[in-house]
Amino acid sequence: MRKISLIYVVFGLKEQNIAHMIDIIEIAAEIRAARKQKKMTQSQLATAAGISRRSVVELEAGRSPDPGFITVVRILMAVGLDLRITEFNHRRPSYEDLLAESRRGTL
Repeated sequence: MRKISLIYVVFGLKEQNIAHMIDIIEIAAEIRAARKQKKMTQSQLATAAGISRRSVVELEAGRSPDPGFITVVRILMAVGLDLRITEFNHRRPSYEDLLAESRRGTL
């Protein structure tokens, strides 16, 4: 059976993309930052993602340890972030790894 590492989130920061393995607390912080950058309220984000405002509040506050895959994907899409699936890797990608992925068009 092939193992995959599933939470690599790509955050578009101006003209560069940064990818690294992160946990749900970091994802929540990035979601909140992206929401605020877009000047969205939590209610507006909830409406755009098709979830309850309470779900957004709990995720951003770190009180939702397992919000569910679909919920996270909907929220990421609503704030313009992307989720990527990559080969399982026990270490964080190096600059060279990210550069190689970028050249292959997988980043």
